[in-house]
Parts: sequence; C-alpha cells; structure tokens
Amino acid sequence: MITVWGRPDSTNVRKVIWCLHELNLPFEHILAGGQYGLITSSEYLNMNPNALVPCLKDNNFLLWESNTILRFLVEKYGKQSIYLSDIEIRYSAEKWMDWCLSTLVPNFRTIMLQLKLPKDQQNVDVLSNAILVFEQKLELLNEHLKYNKMIAGEDFSVADIALGSYFHSWNKIKVKKNHNFPTIERWYAALISRDAFKNIIPAED
Repeated sequence: MITVWGRPDSTNVRKVIWCLHELNLPFEHILAGGQYGLITSSEYLNMNPNALVPCLKDNNFLLWESNTILRFLVEKYGKQSIYLSDIEIRYSAEKWMDWCLSTLVPNFRTIMLQLKLPKDQQNVDVLSNAILVFEQKLELLNEHLKYNKMIAGEDFSVADIALGSYFHSWNKIKVKKNHNFPTIERWYAALISRDAFKNIIPAED
C-alpha cells in the first residue's frame, strides 16, 4: 500500500499525486503541512526529518524529495507506461528536472514568499526581479519545446510531470507577467488534457 503525506496545493505534492494517477496506482493521501500541520510531530519527523512535504511510504519503504519519489515510482511501477527505457533519452529529459530545481525554483520560491505577505509588506523590487529572472529562465524551456513535443521529445515522461507541476503553479498565481511562452502553452495544454492531471484538480479546489 502506498501512502503520501502532503497538502494538495503544494507544487511538489502535486507532482507525486499526478504521477500516481498516471501509473494507476491506488494510494492513501494524508493531509499534512501548511494548515494541516502534522509535519513537526515526532511521528512525521521520524519519516522525514526535514519537516517538509511530500513524504511517501511504499509498504515499509520511506522516501522524501519529490523528484526522487517520481523517479522511484516510475522505475518501479512504470516500466510498461511512462518509464523511458532508452537511457540517453531518459537522462536528456531528467536533466530538466534538476534544472527546474536549481534554476526555476529559487526565483519561484521568492515570488511565492513575497505574494504571501500583506500587500504593504511586499518588496516590489524583489518581487519584480524574481518574476523577471523566472521568465528569462522559462524562455530556455520555451526554446527547447519549439523542437520537442514533450520534454523527452515525442514521449510523455516523469520530466513533464516535474516541470508541468511548476508551470501549473506559475499559471495560477496572479502577478503581472511580462512575456508569453507559446510553445510552453502548447505543451501545458497537452498536459492538462491528460486524465491523470484532471484527477488532481478537485483536490486543489
């Protein structure tokens, strides 16, 4: 039995829930983090000492770090579906997962932290610069997708889940956006049309 701890509006939790639906795996979702608390309890800290979400338990095996969870799930359960068997194609796609964490996420986190503050406490310069840099980095992905249907090329993969989850969060936040990304939007439209993605939307509302 698979159990996932996390709050449904978390970008990183969304990745894992989406992946589980893609793989048609039954799971239990325990609300944790944010308004749900739980993550500072001794029981949770024994599973994830970082006091962060998501955390996944597969029978007696515990795992945290969302991208690692995605790779684990797809390698264990997705060999006949979304696992990329060609090692070169797989790593060409998965490098974008690490790029997302190292390049997109720091600025995205700054944007979200600023937006959580009351309007009169937000640092306009910090917020504007984070949006500017975030969009500059998105242009790299936009360029890649000009020549590729999905992150891996033709085939949907775990890399699309990882990056698609962040673009979905970016698409939802209400800030002044300076640029359009037509090829990302084409890719994103294909992602949100997937049945597995549609299954995670009610949990966010």
